[in-house]
Amino acid sequence: MTLTDTLLVYNTLRYCRAKSIFLSACSSMILLEVNNRIVEDTLRLKIRNAIESDKDKDKSSSSSRHPEALCVSLADFDGVQYRLSNPSPGGDGHPDRTKINVSIALKFYRELSSHGADDLLRRVYGERLMTKADEGFDVTVQERINVASYQV
Repeated sequence: MTLTDTLLVYNTLRYCRAKSIFLSACSSMILLEVNNRIVEDTLRLKIRNAIESDKDKDKSSSSSRHPEALCVSLADFDGVQYRLSNPSPGGDGHPDRTKINVSIALKFYRELSSHGADDLLRRVYGERLMTKADEGFDVTVQERINVASYQV
């Protein structure tokens, strides 16, 4: 798996958003950038830091560094809300830093859903698509950060 594969989580959601923008722009053409730079840069930074942390751990075996915790919430100009976070804490009270949840809330998600967005997301993400989205969001995709599998 490459860094590009992980960004597929975000890119499919971009596709759904672009489709919605196209559907709503038929009456008045507006050219909008469909990607969100903050989401993209945050995912790349967290994965890159996890890889570097793993390399540092190899150099000094006494180091027990974990990937950084993540909780970033943001909204786009058109009201699309994103949250990048680690899954809820387990029994020890700490979030699982080896996983990243990418959640999105769209005002027009029902419309997208009626055009087959749910089926598309299930086909693309399979088991990574959470059956229950994070509270307040329409879709949550969970990706495991397996440092050994990334190629930067």
